[in-house]
Amino acid sequence: MKKIRTNLSKSLYLKGLQCHKSLWLMKTQPELRHIDTHRNALFEEGILIGKMAHSLYPGGRHIDQEASAFPHRLALTEALLKDPACPTLFEATFQYQNTLIMVDILHKTPEGMELIEVKSSTSEKAIFIDDLSLQYYVLTGLTIPIKNVFLMHINAHYVRKAQLKLSKLFKKSALTDKVSQNQNKVHTQINAMRNSLQNAQEPLFFQNSLENIDIGTHCFHPYNCDFMPHCWKHIPPHSVFNLTGLPIESKFELYKKGHTLIQDIPDSHLLSESSQVQKKAESESPLINKPAIQDFLKTLHYPLYFMDFEAFQKAIPPYPGVRPYQQIPFQFSIHYLNSPFDTLSHKEFLADPKKDPRYEFARALVKHIPQTACVLTYDSGYEKSVVKQLAETFPKLSTHLMAIHANIIDLMIPFQKHYYYTQEMKGSCSIKAILPALVPELTYTNLHIPNGEMASKSYSRLAHLKDPKEIQTIRQDLLDYCRLDTFAMVKIVEVLIKESQ
Repeated sequence: MKKIRTNLSKSLYLKGLQCHKSLWLMKTQPELRHIDTHRNALFEEGILIGKMAHSLYPGGRHIDQEASAFPHRLALTEALLKDPACPTLFEATFQYQNTLIMVDILHKTPEGMELIEVKSSTSEKAIFIDDLSLQYYVLTGLTIPIKNVFLMHINAHYVRKAQLKLSKLFKKSALTDKVSQNQNKVHTQINAMRNSLQNAQEPLFFQNSLENIDIGTHCFHPYNCDFMPHCWKHIPPHSVFNLTGLPIESKFELYKKGHTLIQDIPDSHLLSESSQVQKKAESESPLINKPAIQDFLKTLHYPLYFMDFEAFQKAIPPYPGVRPYQQIPFQFSIHYLNSPFDTLSHKEFLADPKKDPRYEFARALVKHIPQTACVLTYDSGYEKSVVKQLAETFPKLSTHLMAIHANIIDLMIPFQKHYYYTQEMKGSCSIKAILPALVPELTYTNLHIPNGEMASKSYSRLAHLKDPKEIQTIRQDLLDYCRLDTFAMVKIVEVLIKESQ
């Protein structure tokens, strides 16, 4: 087998901190990676946020824009460090002991350099300290004087006025002490990672312990590992990892004892009530609690409205009165019945992507939903939060909106509480898991937009498109997706009514 290069970068180092096997696979079999689209979207937004943070340091030089090849970037960084006319470097590039880093912002002060890492998060996280610790290790190894280390992140309490103020959008947290105290760990970890990379086969040991690198809680922290499909391929569909009401540590305890399948769990093992239901369903499915379903159905009344929202959120508030990561609703679908004998009707709304959609969304909502209606949503916390925010933002619509808010009932409850459960649900009570189990003829797989994340991304694209045909296609795809969400709820209620009798 070809010898593995043991050079490291910041991203490889952080991957190695999570799991040496993941690092080894990244170096040797990157084709096994599963690219997480959500993580990619966050990464793209992070790049945009980093560029916006640069504007807080006028006169800075962009190493990545002025040089493409790494040897050129290294040389340019070295030259600009000595240039008194250059106060700040963006993406300054350094290499020390075969470890390559690029620094978001390196700002010169009379007392020394400020090392600044920009993140789209609203708070400090352990992985950010590890990130900065490696940068500090490389810079101090090159004898570059670092006076202060900062994490620049989003201020969650900032509310945009008419103009966006970056000085208030971003917060700086001083991490110099934490990073400097972390240097022994960085040195030890780099050596351990390089030792793991010497292996011709997947490493047998996890970091410095004698524990085999099997699946474990490290697969999820700080992020879901890119190589989970490879490392988890031996786990069957109906495994202990589908159990609800059981801590992840307890699931791994069962797994390590050889109890991988739910039906393998010994009767002596104490399980939560929901986990007991799941275990029972492995031999007896479906499990239907008719009295509980009947009690739930009694909470519904006519007119009965099935409601679903789509929304987007941005780290950088796009409109006045908006906070970072606030949900901005742009679309809804409503199916409704005025009586048990009524023909099913449908209303929908999709906002203009080139302006703040909230007022038109709120106005359409109160137009189409009576204050006396029983409103069914799936996982209601999301819709209730959006409606409440709209009521606070638009006082003239507040009474009607809060009446809708008060009348919302969560259709997830019968499945969350296992009034109706089949093994096909695999422990999940999301509508994407419930629908195939109860109404298999309805599916999201044939839609061009199959999930909310893609709906949000597609809506954002609309604002930049010029081709009328493409615009119309995406709008129709958005309407189709949201409509299926509410129609799915209609069919799920029909199944509950039937099974309760």
